[in-house]
Amino acid sequence: MPKVCFIGTGCATDLVRGPTSLVYQGKSRILCDCGPSVPERLVALGYDVNALDALYISHAHADHCFGLPTLLLWMRLGGRRRALTLLLPAPLRVALDDLLERGYPGSFGSDKCFALERRELYPEQSQDYAGLGLSIAPTRHRMLNHALRIDGEGSFAYSGDGVPSASAERLYEGVDCLVHECAFLVADGAHQGADGLLSLVARCAPKRVAALHCDAMLRSSIAAALAADARVSLPENGEIWAFGAPASDG
Repeated sequence: MPKVCFIGTGCATDLVRGPTSLVYQGKSRILCDCGPSVPERLVALGYDVNALDALYISHAHADHCFGLPTLLLWMRLGGRRRALTLLLPAPLRVALDDLLERGYPGSFGSDKCFALERRELYPEQSQDYAGLGLSIAPTRHRMLNHALRIDGEGSFAYSGDGVPSASAERLYEGVDCLVHECAFLVADGAHQGADGLLSLVARCAPKRVAALHCDAMLRSSIAAALAADARVSLPENGEIWAFGAPASDG
């Protein structure tokens, strides 16, 4: 069955759980977001330089992408040879290319590094990747953020950050597993709150929901509030959730 492994489950300043990050594993292994501590957390969970097939970055805030140069350099120096696909909302491509060059100038050129195959994603345009259907939609956040949906072995959606837009809500409808940020008890306009997440779950009817990116000081209060819906829970780092239809490989 497809599954998701939670690499980091905290907010930007949660130095215990680390920033939100996960690996979708089915026909392909896709890392969703890569904050500064993600590379070492991946290693601690047993991932090696060849474990991932692709990466998805939801937006350019530090806790979601600043680990990317370190991760790619670790892969390169660790002997990776096969290509890695970077699944990017189109507006992010220039910013992430700049991040890689500033992080380690010249280290990711074709003469030195395994191939980095950039795939630009656009809202309202489903794309095929490795037999999976990928769709994105913007959310309401302080920086442009895109939620991701993966179809093909059941259905999975990841919010990145932000309060859902109407198009993001359509992305979440009926998914087998929804991973959504829930920073506060009450939404602040840029981050979801427990009240808003419960309303979202009632409208979109996902089968199971992981709430991440909780303010560390509010985590227990958020968990108590979300306990009103049995479909919603707060995973810890290293937890693996299986969902949907059995995967054909991976």
